[in-house]
Formats: sequence, C-alpha cells, structure tokens
Amino acid sequence: MSELGLEPIMLADLIEEIDEDMVPIVFESFLEDTAENLEAIEKAISDAKGDQLRKQAHKLKGCLISVRAQNASLLAKKLESYGDSSEFAAAGSLIAELRAEYDKVIEFIKSYLAKQA
Repeated sequence: MSELGLEPIMLADLIEEIDEDMVPIVFESFLEDTAENLEAIEKAISDAKGDQLRKQAHKLKGCLISVRAQNASLLAKKLESYGDSSEFAAAGSLIAELRAEYDKVIEFIKSYLAKQA
C-alpha cells in the first residue's frame, strides 16, 4: 500500500464507473498518454517554466484521475499549483515522490494487464 494507505489504483471505484471490460482499454490508453509526461514535468521544473509545469501536471493529473490513482493525482495537483505560483524548489522536492507513486501505478496496471492476457 502507498503512503496514504490506499492502493495505487482504486480498482473497485473504476469498475463502478465503467464496464469492467473497458478497464484494460483505459489502462492501455493511460500508459500511452502518460509515457513522456514526467519527463516534461521535470524539464519544466529545471527550465523554471511555470506555465509548462502547470500544463503538464494538469494533464498528468487528469490521466491519473481517469484510472482512479488517487495518491498520485493528489501529488500532480500539488505540482500544478506549484506551476501556478512558480514554486520550483517545492516542485523539485515533490517530483521524486510523484515519480515513486507513478511507478506504483504503472506496476499495478502492468500486473493487471498481464493477468488479463
């Protein structure tokens, strides 16, 4: 379990929202849509580009919400606000935590997809 005591993905919540047969499609889409997102966020932080940080964090947050990755989406939301306020030091401190949580989400998704194959 993750730091907040939740699974990386709230699968039961996702299945309540969509047909269970759609879960693999949603997960595959998530993997495609977020593949380069963290790198773009890290570049925005290192380049001190608040608008890009906000946009990339917002995009990632939306993708994380769509798969019910609550912990990771909360971290992305914080990064989005750091982009709005150009708090690059705080964002730099948070990115490692987001990456770790994102990795848990990816591991969960890949495990789920492997079981479905």
